[in-house]
Amino acid sequence: MARARGSSATRRLDAAGVDALLQQAGGAADPIVAVVGPDEALHRLAMRALLDAAADTDWVVHRVSARDPGAASVIRQACQPTLFGEESWLFATELEAGTDDALEALREVLPQASEEARLVLGHSGVARGRSVITAAQKAGAQLIEVRPVQASALPAVLSAHARRIGKVLPTEAAKAIVDSAGADLSALLATVDQLASDAPTQLIDLDLVRATLVSSGTENQFEMADLVWRRQTSQALVAFRQLAERNGASAACVTGVAALSYSLRTLARYVAERPSGSQWQVASALGVPAWKVDVLAAQARLWKSAELAAAAVVLADADAESKGGLGEAGALDPEQKLYRVERLIRQLAGN
Repeated sequence: MARARGSSATRRLDAAGVDALLQQAGGAADPIVAVVGPDEALHRLAMRALLDAAADTDWVVHRVSARDPGAASVIRQACQPTLFGEESWLFATELEAGTDDALEALREVLPQASEEARLVLGHSGVARGRSVITAAQKAGAQLIEVRPVQASALPAVLSAHARRIGKVLPTEAAKAIVDSAGADLSALLATVDQLASDAPTQLIDLDLVRATLVSSGTENQFEMADLVWRRQTSQALVAFRQLAERNGASAACVTGVAALSYSLRTLARYVAERPSGSQWQVASALGVPAWKVDVLAAQARLWKSAELAAAAVVLADADAESKGGLGEAGALDPEQKLYRVERLIRQLAGN
């Protein structure tokens, strides 16, 4: 029986399981909700569903990362009663990298959670910070368990994500995205978001996917991203130009930005957690291939946490700027598109 429960806990989600998880998050009404699991992309989608639910109310929303300096003060202050009795949500994320003070503050405020003062916790499932999740469960928290997604379910998940952002992504177009961009859900969702911003109508059709992504060379785009995080600016620019020459400006820009975003999240997690164990154990903890561990270790020696945080801001700003210009229907011509991403590469690699 114990083995059966263990295999169930580690079973990957199918498309229906993903929909059920996000519906659970969107409809969560318990005073305490804990989103726990290693799949970063699905974790973000669940948090987004919870944030959307909070946005539909006139409640005060507080957001804090437990790893931030001063997080403990923010947590305690957000959970104190207000003069006018305002209802509130506190979203506390990255418990796995939280400071001791922040984790202690969360344990302190758990008894204060109520229908008028809700608490949402985000945790990757590793050992650090797990005591807060355990305490939250004892306090009656609703647990939303985030597990990796089955490869066969990825097209359906992408189509469902497109619907949630107001677009239509037919099955054949979703399959073409997976075929061309690989099986990493974070990169796939970023690609759908980019295509959604490029599509002139609500439909993200197969022609747009083929024109933008097919034959985009996934290995090369991630090779380019790895060179950026190795601070090898010249080599990264050469790799990006080769990608653009082979696949066109739009394809190179869309897949390149998605690869940079995914690689940054993985590197930041490695730097924050510094997982120990064999290469296979570290790879399993991070959700990456075993060979990637050596790459991350080499990159991590070149970066401090504060530098990665600054790089995340640069990448987020550039991504927002590029949303209206990376598609052929945008205002930028191909050379302008390439210049924007090349400028991004220089900013990141030289950060």
